[in-house]
Amino acid sequence: MKISIIIPTYEMHGKGIEYLGDALRSILEQTYKDYEVIISDHSIGDNIEKYIESFNLDIKYFKYTEKRGNAAANYNNAIKKASGDIIKPLAQDDYFYSDDALEIFSSHILNGGWVISGRREGGIDKVPNWIKFNQTGRNTVSGPSCIVYKKCDLLWNENLIWFFDCDLYYKLRDIFGNPIIDMRPLIFNRIHNHQFTNHISKARKKQERKEFIKKWL
Repeated sequence: MKISIIIPTYEMHGKGIEYLGDALRSILEQTYKDYEVIISDHSIGDNIEKYIESFNLDIKYFKYTEKRGNAAANYNNAIKKASGDIIKPLAQDDYFYSDDALEIFSSHILNGGWVISGRREGGIDKVPNWIKFNQTGRNTVSGPSCIVYKKCDLLWNENLIWFFDCDLYYKLRDIFGNPIIDMRPLIFNRIHNHQFTNHISKARKKQERKEFIKKWL
């Protein structure tokens, strides 16, 4: 099955190309080769477009000028361009921690509709906790880089800027049932000051979490 790796990009305060390079190199190292890379670029200049020309990858690049700063919209634009059987989100500042990550994800998808993996974060291996997430509404799953799912008629909620990933997880649950959990750290989650979540106000976070709990729990 073909995997569409979707990567939303932007300048990321001058770190965008550096981080994207790590992500693309980790894709090149994958043992599973039946994939395409979809980049939806929210950046203003053409630095990212020029940079990816140096990579020997099946990259479909799309400049996306609408809704700049809206991560869910940037993901959605990439999803709409995907031709694979499987959607694999990968944040620009994350990368595959294991060179057989795609192999593992694809094997799981044969037995279920979506998968959540563990990740390496801050020098520590962390595992997803789906049960605790269901009980508390706190994101004990992690971000979109740790999931993969069968392609379906599902777009991400562009009205959310913080809890859009959690909203997605519950929509996937409604379509496919509970996820397959793989505890192994297949993804490296980069922690840094330029993460967009660090620039969201506490009031907005509180509002979105309250609405999420009301809707799903």
